[in-house]
Amino acid sequence: MIVLPQKIREEISEKVFSRADDYRYLARTRSENSEFLDQLVKDPNIGGVLREYMSREKVKTYIKDSVLNKYSKLKQTLPRNLELTLKPLYGAPIYEVEYRKSDHLSLHRTNDNKLVAVARTKPLKWETGLRKLILFIASSQGLPPSDGTQLDLILAIFQHGVPVNEGDKKLVEGGLKLIGVKGLWVE
Repeated sequence: MIVLPQKIREEISEKVFSRADDYRYLARTRSENSEFLDQLVKDPNIGGVLREYMSREKVKTYIKDSVLNKYSKLKQTLPRNLELTLKPLYGAPIYEVEYRKSDHLSLHRTNDNKLVAVARTKPLKWETGLRKLILFIASSQGLPPSDGTQLDLILAIFQHGVPVNEGDKKLVEGGLKLIGVKGLWVE
């Protein structure tokens, strides 16, 4: 096990995170990211510092497994708070009524009493997000409402800087529209 002083670990993470942001790491191909990793290993302020605490062979593994994997997880986390995403659609504040963290689902109410069910997902997992949204509605007491209250269904697809071509977006949106779900792409 590699034991780095906490201060060194934090400084290395900060430098790698900053470089990964500038490089747009999450939007790159696997081969481009491999080259980026090699640059980090060669960088005297990153790989050079780490070589003081571990063998040369372990530096690349440490950066990839301990720092860049953490970076990817943090940057690709699906947010709970959707106020800034949903407010433009409804022209007013929208209030969360229920949230299911395990499924990244929430139910909201607007000022004019509409209900909005939202599933958060990533581009490659949009079908899973849709399934969770449908099961959420089917298993929730009082949904869909029987009193005439409008219920909007939204699949919020978070790209996290990963490019998705416009043709794929339109195809997904068209399919979702057929079943009454709004596809919402979020950069």
